[in-house]
Amino acid sequence: MSAYDLSRYLSWFQSYIKGFYFGTEEDVANMDLKKDHSLRVLQEARMLTDSLQLASPLADIVHIAALFHDVGRFPQYRQFKTYNDRKSPSHARLGVVVMRGTDILDRLLPEDRKLVLGTIFLHNRPVLPARLSSAQSLIVRIIQDADKLDIIPTVMANLDLAAAPSRVVSWGFRSTQITIQRLSTRKSPTANPWI
Repeated sequence: MSAYDLSRYLSWFQSYIKGFYFGTEEDVANMDLKKDHSLRVLQEARMLTDSLQLASPLADIVHIAALFHDVGRFPQYRQFKTYNDRKSPSHARLGVVVMRGTDILDRLLPEDRKLVLGTIFLHNRPVLPARLSSAQSLIVRIIQDADKLDIIPTVMANLDLAAAPSRVVSWGFRSTQITIQRLSTRKSPTANPWI
């Protein structure tokens, strides 16, 4: 089995998250939400790397980073019962701590391991540092795009404007209801929803 064989990482991921499946039905549902999201982001990343015609091992590094991009969400939820980085430590930082606490990435070349860890750390940043390598920048941007391709439908499917705001699933804006109203009343697909 190659160090870049995704099945090895999928197996580790499934084993790792099993340790978080306890508590109430809501807790289990929130674990499922992030497990399923992580797997869908991996699928989106695979489509993007195929579309960009990225070769191995770069494409493999993207796929590994996609799978692990939200690995910090599991301890975040267990300890703080939220996925809101404003109300708890950053899930990106927690993800790096998780990955450094295991040997799952040890078979990667050191520079590739650094790319995976860097992507986990940077994937939720709205603005990336200017001095990133071209490879790091590309991988982070692919993961950010894959993440967005899944998270918008996920949030929309779990958002109930009539219900009290969720401490787990939100847009992360100060006024979600106003944001959703603006999005739903747009006159054209090119209209700016923030005006």
